Amino acid sequence: MIYNTKIDTFNKNNKTEISRDYILNNVVFRLVGDRKKDELCGRPYEKVFDLIKIYTVFVPELAEENGVAMIQVTDALLHKFNITEEEMKEAAEENTPDLFPAIFKELSEVMSSLGVLPKDEVRENKMYVLSNNKCINGAAAIFYDEVLDIIAEKLDGDLIILPSSIHEVLILKREDDMDPYALKSIVENVNETVLDASDFLSQNVYQYSKGEKSFKPLF
Repeated sequence: MIYNTKIDTFNKNNKTEISRDYILNNVVFRLVGDRKKDELCGRPYEKVFDLIKIYTVFVPELAEENGVAMIQVTDALLHKFNITEEEMKEAAEENTPDLFPAIFKELSEVMSSLGVLPKDEVRENKMYVLSNNKCINGAAAIFYDEVLDIIAEKLDGDLIILPSSIHEVLILKREDDMDPYALKSIVENVNETVLDASDFLSQNVYQYSKGEKSFKPLF
């Protein structure tokens, strides 16, 4: 669960106060879909195709078990603490992988841990889950430095990336016999029938080229 808090509330209840250094040491990015763009007035963001990086300040002092507490980064917040958008984004690129390390597991392993599949069931599974250690806002891990390159090396090929939600993405090694339209249909069906609207990320299927080290939509 994500807990949003305000600076005044934090400063009132904690010995540590929000400061310029605190923000730059704890600012992180996460991903939302472009359906959220109209809600981002007055907030810095970066659009990558139909994915949008937004920025928050992680507040570990208020984080509960299995949850995170965040303060939204706004233009007013940056102005108040004399922080440029460029230095904020640079700090977020460094902080996010450190504060929320990426995890990469086979989908079957994740499903077994959730009790969806028996642990002793053996099946070949070529689909993987990429998220972070909290499994909250973990789709952002696709933009961690070198993460997709490392995964492409591990799987020895180009990657297909299915944006299953803001919390994780599914990854497959690209094969010649894959049907890209069937993959897109899977994403669209999950978005329409399973996913909560607040967790929506994208209708697109993405690809990562191992040779070119490039990330782009499949279509």
